[in-house]
Amino acid sequence: MQPGSIPSNISVGSTIGAGQTIGRVGTTGNSTGNHLHFGICYGKFYLGVGNPLAESYIYGNNITPQPVANPSVKAVWADKYDTNMNAKSCVYNPGRQRITTIGIQVRDGNNIIGRKEEMMYSGGQYSTKENFWFDFNSELGLRLRPGHVYGWQMYADVGGRRYYTDWINDRTTGTEKPNKPVFSAAKTHYAVGDAVTVSWGADSCATGGYSLTLKQTKGGTYSQTLTTNSANATSLAFTLPSEGEYEITGFARGNENSDIATLNKTIVAHNPCKVRFVEYDKEGNENLLCEQTVKYGYAATAPMGVSRKGHTFVGWKGEYSNVTSDRTIVAQFKRNTYKVTFYDKDDNIIDTQSVLFEDDATAPKPPEPESGYVFAGWDNEDYKNVQGNVKVKACYVWKNDDLPVVVEINNCEYKEDGYVVNYNIKNNPNNRTKGRAIFSLRTSTGKLINSTESDAFSLAKAEYSKNLEMYIPYDGIATNVSLYIVDRFSSGIPYSQTVSYEIEREWSGWSVEEPGKDVEVEDRTEYRYRNLLTTTTRTSVNEGWDLAEKILDAAWNFKSWSGWSRTPYAVNETSTTKREVEARDVSDNNGYTRNTYYYWKDPYKLAFSYYNEGGMIYYEYSQCTNDSGPKMYVYGSYNGHTTYRLNNNNYGYGVNFNSELWFLKSSTNIPATTHKEYRFRDGEKGYTYKWTKWDAWSDWMVEAIKATSSKDVETRKTYRYRAKMSDLEDNSGKEYTVKGTVDKALAGKEALIQVYKGDEPSDFNNEYVGKVTINDDGTFSHKFVCRQEISEKTGDYKVMMAIEGGDKPFYLETIEAPKPQYKVVFKDMDGNIIDTQTVKKGNSATAPKAPDVKNYSFVGWDFGVTNVNDNMEITAQYVKNKYSVAFVDWETKEVYTDVFDYGSPVTYPEIKDLEGYDFVNWTTPDGKEINTITENTILIANYKIKTYKVNFYDNNGSLLSSQNVKYSKDAVEPEVVKIDGMVFDGWNNYDFINVNSDVDVYPIYKYTETTENPTCDTKSGVFTESKKIHLYASEDAKIYYTTDGSIPTQASKVYDGELLISQNTYLQFIAAEPNKNTSEVQAVSFLVASGEDDDGALVVKKEKYKLDRGSEAKITYFLSHENPDIGVNFYSLDENIATVDEDGTVHANNVGTTQIFVSTKDNKYADYCEIEVSTTDIDVQTIVLNKTAVAGIADETIQMEATVYPENATEKDVDWYTDDRSIATVNEKGELKILKKGTTKLRAYSKSGSCIAECDVKGVSEFDENKLQISSPYLFLNEKEQDRLYTYYDDADVSCKWESMNEDVVTVDDTGLVTAKKEGYSIIVATAEDDTQVTCMAIVSKEKTAEPETPSVETPDSSATPKPTSTPNSTEVPKPTATPNSTEAPKPTATPNVPAQTKEPETPRQTQAPNTSTDKPADSNNTNTTTGVNNNSTGSINTSNGSYGNADNTITVPMIKTCKITHKGKGKVKVIWKKVSGSSGYQVQYSLNKKMRAAKLKNCKAASLTIKKLKKKKTYYVRVRAYKMVNGRKVYGKWSGVKKVKIKK
Repeated sequence: MQPGSIPSNISVGSTIGAGQTIGRVGTTGNSTGNHLHFGICYGKFYLGVGNPLAESYIYGNNITPQPVANPSVKAVWADKYDTNMNAKSCVYNPGRQRITTIGIQVRDGNNIIGRKEEMMYSGGQYSTKENFWFDFNSELGLRLRPGHVYGWQMYADVGGRRYYTDWINDRTTGTEKPNKPVFSAAKTHYAVGDAVTVSWGADSCATGGYSLTLKQTKGGTYSQTLTTNSANATSLAFTLPSEGEYEITGFARGNENSDIATLNKTIVAHNPCKVRFVEYDKEGNENLLCEQTVKYGYAATAPMGVSRKGHTFVGWKGEYSNVTSDRTIVAQFKRNTYKVTFYDKDDNIIDTQSVLFEDDATAPKPPEPESGYVFAGWDNEDYKNVQGNVKVKACYVWKNDDLPVVVEINNCEYKEDGYVVNYNIKNNPNNRTKGRAIFSLRTSTGKLINSTESDAFSLAKAEYSKNLEMYIPYDGIATNVSLYIVDRFSSGIPYSQTVSYEIEREWSGWSVEEPGKDVEVEDRTEYRYRNLLTTTTRTSVNEGWDLAEKILDAAWNFKSWSGWSRTPYAVNETSTTKREVEARDVSDNNGYTRNTYYYWKDPYKLAFSYYNEGGMIYYEYSQCTNDSGPKMYVYGSYNGHTTYRLNNNNYGYGVNFNSELWFLKSSTNIPATTHKEYRFRDGEKGYTYKWTKWDAWSDWMVEAIKATSSKDVETRKTYRYRAKMSDLEDNSGKEYTVKGTVDKALAGKEALIQVYKGDEPSDFNNEYVGKVTINDDGTFSHKFVCRQEISEKTGDYKVMMAIEGGDKPFYLETIEAPKPQYKVVFKDMDGNIIDTQTVKKGNSATAPKAPDVKNYSFVGWDFGVTNVNDNMEITAQYVKNKYSVAFVDWETKEVYTDVFDYGSPVTYPEIKDLEGYDFVNWTTPDGKEINTITENTILIANYKIKTYKVNFYDNNGSLLSSQNVKYSKDAVEPEVVKIDGMVFDGWNNYDFINVNSDVDVYPIYKYTETTENPTCDTKSGVFTESKKIHLYASEDAKIYYTTDGSIPTQASKVYDGELLISQNTYLQFIAAEPNKNTSEVQAVSFLVASGEDDDGALVVKKEKYKLDRGSEAKITYFLSHENPDIGVNFYSLDENIATVDEDGTVHANNVGTTQIFVSTKDNKYADYCEIEVSTTDIDVQTIVLNKTAVAGIADETIQMEATVYPENATEKDVDWYTDDRSIATVNEKGELKILKKGTTKLRAYSKSGSCIAECDVKGVSEFDENKLQISSPYLFLNEKEQDRLYTYYDDADVSCKWESMNEDVVTVDDTGLVTAKKEGYSIIVATAEDDTQVTCMAIVSKEKTAEPETPSVETPDSSATPKPTSTPNSTEVPKPTATPNSTEAPKPTATPNVPAQTKEPETPRQTQAPNTSTDKPADSNNTNTTTGVNNNSTGSINTSNGSYGNADNTITVPMIKTCKITHKGKGKVKVIWKKVSGSSGYQVQYSLNKKMRAAKLKNCKAASLTIKKLKKKKTYYVRVRAYKMVNGRKVYGKWSGVKKVKIKK
């Protein structure tokens, strides 16, 4: 039916009458003429041709219908509705084969959306023509869209073969709803101001176009809707106005709009980024080149003309072509290379170097200087830190101004009766020089034979005289001649270095025969060699050569390939021949397909068909795919059959007639065929012959030659000889040595030594002339033999030395001629001979040791022992002994010393009043009273302890308890009276502890109720201007506050109204009601910026920082201050929850919420953010150790174990620590190792620090301390005297470290040798390897020399002062075999504690001397004391009063008044105090006891200290004191007041 020909009143379901026009019929182009198929449907099957009920054909143009020749399926029509179709087709079966299956498939566009297949009903299976159809809704389950085009194709299986209709496209009725569009965008991230283009596929149903909406979802509320009215539109673009995230939605518009579609990505708009282009100098300082604001995702523009001195710009480090964040781009430079040229003094190039900018060139070795000169350096130092091309020239100066002349000996020959020396002399370039040349002839042993001097000369500046001659008369044999210049012979000041020349003696020629033993012989090794020659040939014969190796060729030598042949060849190979064969497949044909085509043609018409429809002519055509000429090509389809045409390049016209259509009848594949072809090539290998032979030997030579595989070497030894000089020379005479020491500054200088007779040296009275060089330490030593042996006839020889640069010589010593000898006899005071000596005239005798006489002291001899000129008797002289007495008062810590004659009565010092004691008497250490002095003695003051009355009263003043308490002891606290509404809170004083006077004590009570905590109406925070705040408390309460950091009390300011906060303030306040305790201290912090921040000069990222406990995060803030370098300060409102570092790093300490304040350093702007700390950990609540106390000796290891509760704690491991690592250490496995004697604490901490367990650790001594002894607990010495101490254990020596506590008085060396320095006393401490100690008190008296009772000492001759030959050894005190056990004293740390432990007898008692074996005092409050002794009065021993030294030289350390304590997180507090000027450091003491018992000490240098690992929910007491270092000892100030702090978490 032609479109548009059906009347409007006819539609599906209409009833029509006979003769009514229903439309016009046309042709499709594939029909045989204008015609219409008309039939009747029964059910779903079409009753077609051959069915008497419905068969009816209506033909146009009088064309007779033609039946089909082959089976086929043809589409008929489709009934179309809004959401459904009924598709109808007809199956043609002219051969009445069985029709088994019918089916349909439906597609939307290119997508198959439905299929249905079923059996043909039985009545139609063998019909020649059968109609069938399908309902899309009911049978395919499809609900179609109104107004939409769908494709359908039906099929049937006929005779086992399937036949299809063409695809038919039909549109449903009604109006189509557009599909939901699918949006896409090129990317996710854009710059603010950029356009986002959203694309989709066009939908023809979108008759109204499209509508899209852009909506800001983060960072703002912007929204925009864009529309287009075109159904063919495929994109719209939005401009992004501001930073944030955006969502894009939209729909297609039609008669009915599509569903809402959403872009599958969130569009993010970014603000511009800052790009900084910088460079860094060599110190790392940044130099900003430019700063740009660049749109997100765009490229920055690199600055031009970037340069740096000495560098070449090579590019930028950092990405700036696609900027997506703030970034810094760094200029990259390459250092330039410069040329550095070094020249010698004559401008000749020495070296040329290429050096990088600012690097140093390596100065080359300068050319050797001329004689007398030395290289002085380069004319500039531009070769260091090179800045460009550089030229450097070598400079030379005279080597030694003290030696202004250089001499050279060219030759020395013997002529007739003497020697002629040929020499050169060169003067320095700076000054004229006057002098003489000294020439000396010597033997081979160095003995001087003769010497002479030249005439005086004067040399001009830089004068250089050559080939001068000097005659030295001597007709004997000389081996050596030396030459040097002096100012004049008599003084001998050297003006040149000494040069020597070995006088040659003629040698014989070299021979292989070894000479005899009576001559001087030299030998040498001589070498000759021959080389191994090599050659190669390809033949096996080479006359005169030895065959070394026969080598088969590694590679084959192949001939060319033969031609290809169908004859196969065999592969074969021997060691020297080889045939290779190749094969190939050659195609006979490539294979092809033979296709046979046909058609039936009506001879009277242009009609054609794939079957004979009657009266048609059959045509057939075969074609191979490899044929040349026209090819069949697919043209189209006819009734489901593919049609072909023959392409003969004639515009589609066939060879038989125009527009014929062919159908494929059959296809036959013809396979390809091939055959094999072969070719070969032959190869061969030959041999290379390697030959060798030796060439002729070389001449003999002395250069060493090493033999190799290609070099043969022979050696021989040859000799030459000459007469021995020792047989010819005069080497008689005694050898002398002169030595001494001069100033070290003269090290390296030359000196001239002259030995002469008479008053001064000359060439005729010189016995020796020679040079010596001063050693680095100023010493010198020289051996020589005089020309003439010394005798009484020659007299004494004098030795003189002159040093270069000096102005005159100096005398060294005299070599004495032989002298007469005398007898010297020494006797004791009773005339007994002690010693007899023989002494040369004028020399000194050596005084022997005088015998010891009881109660007497030796004071000297009655005659001198020097300048002995006759036989002598010398007698020893004595006086009565004097003894030292030390009066020691251990309670007052004073010592007084005095000296008494033997047998003198004792004179006692005055006794001072002593708190807590009454003086009794003076006794020796063993308790004896004495009246006269017969030996060095210690007398100790004895005291009786006092008793005091301590009364305890109740709140009404009634006596609760009265006690008699000894001095320094504690009274017992009685039970107190209970009072309603109040609880006991301690005593008004604690003087009943360590009692030192009568004491009255009263109780202190506190109320049972406590005032409620006050509040503030303003939370801690940041203000930009002054703010008024208000405090609130209960009705009857008063509020007290402070702002200076101190804790408020009822003595603080009273709150009487609002407070104005105008500056940074830390406000603390309490409330107090009558009959109630004061409230807890409340605190708020306010940070006040000086101005409003309207411009966002300081903005802190406001989102809450959520941190896990123990983690870190960095505060993000933006600073746009007018001063970009102003910087900011960070402050945490609650450091227990979180602390913040100077760089903004936040440390999460404990669970909770707090705020971090950020302010500019000028306090002009401020902002803050919140910190929330959480944790999922289960903390350890309890730690149980396997031991609570352990003890061990050095190097013992003890295994410690820790069990944590609850058992499901997150972190079960613990951290192990010891307080004193010098006593014991512990590793991570809990293995505790004892190192030395002492006590410490072992602690196990949970990983969170919330829990701790402790164990007492004690290191004990390997030695029994009661048996470690010292040879003497007391030592009495006079000034400059020495004595030795020993330590022993069970009579066995013990090695100790020795130390004197007052080295101004005595010193002690590593062997225990004690040396007295000056009057006073000191404690000597000996420390064993396990730190066990014993002590000795050394008391020194002034040295007093007594006159003999009958002095008759001869005054020695002062004209002669010979050096003594030896010095008497000091007398050592022998080690005693047994010594009483000494008592114990505290171990000294910096200086010894002189006061000791005190016994408490009921009767008068003697105070105890220092213990000789001690531990460190257990009470940490005991301050080390320092002893200072006056030279002639009582010394004072100061205790912890902050001073050191004598009464006239006191050093005072100021007291720290108070300290401030702040929480620093979990288990940590920070202690801060005011710095003490001049202090060396500080001690911080903290304890859980307010009286500071069991306190711990920390040392530090700064005026603050953070104390860690404190127990939670415990109150600690803290105090501080300063100290100074004085002479290596610490002097402490007084403790500050005690501050307390409660550890919350």
